[in-house]
Amino acid sequence: MDACDVSHPFVGFGAQIWPGDLRIESLLADFNIKYVRMKFGGNWNPPVNATQAQMDAYVAGKYNGDNGIRNTYSMLNRLNIAVIGNFFEGPSVWLGSQNTLKTENLSDFARLWGSIAYYMEQHNMPIRYIEMFNEPEGDWNIKVPGANYNTVVKLLRDELDSRGLTNVGIVGPGLAYLLNGPNWVNALDDDAAAVLECWSTHAWDEGWGNTSALPSFLDGRWKNYFGGSVSSVDPDHDKLIIVTEYATGVRTYNGITFGNDFCNTNQFAQRSLENTLTLINNGANILCYWEAANQSWQSDPMYGFLRTNSTWRPVYYAFSTLAPYIPDNAMVLTKTWNDSQISAAGFVGNNQLVLAFANCTAGSVSRTVGISGVSSLTIAAAKAFEAGAVIDKLSVISFNNPTRTMDITLAPESNLTVVCQIDTCSGPALGDLDGNCKTDLADFSILAGDWLKNNRLSPASAVLDDYESYADIQALSAAYSDTTANVQLTLETQTVHSGTKSMRFVFNNGNSPYYSIARYSVPAVDWNQYSNLSIWYNVQSNGGDLLKIKIVNRSGAELYTEDFGLVQPGLGWQEAVIDLHAKLTPQQLQQVGRVDLMMLAGSYRSGVLFFDDMTLNTTGSTCSEHPVGDIDRNCVVDLEDLVIMSENWLINMQPD
Repeated sequence: MDACDVSHPFVGFGAQIWPGDLRIESLLADFNIKYVRMKFGGNWNPPVNATQAQMDAYVAGKYNGDNGIRNTYSMLNRLNIAVIGNFFEGPSVWLGSQNTLKTENLSDFARLWGSIAYYMEQHNMPIRYIEMFNEPEGDWNIKVPGANYNTVVKLLRDELDSRGLTNVGIVGPGLAYLLNGPNWVNALDDDAAAVLECWSTHAWDEGWGNTSALPSFLDGRWKNYFGGSVSSVDPDHDKLIIVTEYATGVRTYNGITFGNDFCNTNQFAQRSLENTLTLINNGANILCYWEAANQSWQSDPMYGFLRTNSTWRPVYYAFSTLAPYIPDNAMVLTKTWNDSQISAAGFVGNNQLVLAFANCTAGSVSRTVGISGVSSLTIAAAKAFEAGAVIDKLSVISFNNPTRTMDITLAPESNLTVVCQIDTCSGPALGDLDGNCKTDLADFSILAGDWLKNNRLSPASAVLDDYESYADIQALSAAYSDTTANVQLTLETQTVHSGTKSMRFVFNNGNSPYYSIARYSVPAVDWNQYSNLSIWYNVQSNGGDLLKIKIVNRSGAELYTEDFGLVQPGLGWQEAVIDLHAKLTPQQLQQVGRVDLMMLAGSYRSGVLFFDDMTLNTTGSTCSEHPVGDIDRNCVVDLEDLVIMSENWLINMQPD
């Protein structure tokens, strides 16, 4: 675990709360809660097509004299905790079949939220973020399909801005299941995606028919669905990600299945904290646990830290071993480890390194943890959650300075947090293989021990179509049978990129429908294992039209189109490359069914192109794992690594 290799900030924990419940003040303070998610509205019947003044009057009538929300805000303002507002029930007259918000009431709903935010702002009860809907894919509250969500999020932004509430952000889409992320996130147009200040989701996938899931299940759901969709729309991760509801829905642990009281078990507590580490490693910046305290009107299962009788559940004690210890403004360590039994996450900030571990197995597990990027380290605290109790482990865990390692043992179904006071390296020291901030003889010994170790794997590729297998034009035409009238395809043997054949593509965009397209159905292959799609093209003539390559799923829906613009003749063979993981989600890459080669009208002219060698590729060197002595990260420990070490010999990056 490298204290200098960080991936994203962790802003802090949050929790769902209910207006008027003041039992939770000590919890909010003890867990250093930064955000609460709180219900606004209720079983209301607001006006339709109301002016702002009319809707403001309606909302004021609902909140004037509401001491519950005023007392709650007094507590939150005292603790400097920000509010994420959410809505559960919708006005019944605005809801159609399956509780779907009617299209004609989208603007009414945006206006209602604008009036609520305005009232709260005017009464020193600010809402920092609005999550408009609770789980809009479901019919249990307010259902809002992706296309309508795309519309209403822009309506709300306009409503807020018209009132000067530019400080109130919108988070969304707030879905129940990571699985449904693509259908809402990828439904956003550019304007709607820009309107969202943060992404939000819930993470209840384990509770929907997967109640015996292992920790890896939630990790896969994030990567393959919600997380993959967010990466496709926000590849630079400019927006924070807030998980506005989570715990776990797992009821079966190591062969033992619990009933509706599973939330009262130590296993539930352990897994909820383990899910915390999983979500953080996947990029979550804020985590709002469901929920701070249960309410008398709720029924089992109840997930709260605090029961209705004001006693703590085991999950409170599990979180008490981690939440109080993460420093403010912490950064999350980049996850470079992969362990089938132990989940782990690391946080660094304010000269502290906090390492969290979780073991969901039925047996004890021991590990040696290597720590680099620090010049000094002292263990300040070590807390474990074991069999429902918080155990002090400080006396049994130590840091071995010469080897830069720490030995840990986790009891069955337990969690462990180790808090360290550190000094980090003032910068990277190339050749510093033992992580002590300087390049010296100890590093040379490590490199010598790995000398000529080679973990390089051959770069993988898959040929989709190299045109060599077609015996004649009829065979080629059959493979590209779903082709519009504006293109004629033939086999070419003179102008080829490799082998003996290519495809000649003669187009004429002067005729309706004013574009030309050749559609090729690809074999059912999981494209996630490849880095890019590569197609070579050679332009013989082109009167001014545009090359586009479209990737289509097995149902015929467009996944992504890359625009290569006006392609010029006379340049010989050119490579068209599409970066798959930057453009498509993991879920989409599993469903690719077709590649379309297109010339779109720029000047409505004709022309001739040749295509060859349509392949899926991996880029760069791929390692089974990088040897420790592989300084230049090319998978081999060789002379180049020794040169880098020599150039940085005795450089000391320890802090002054």
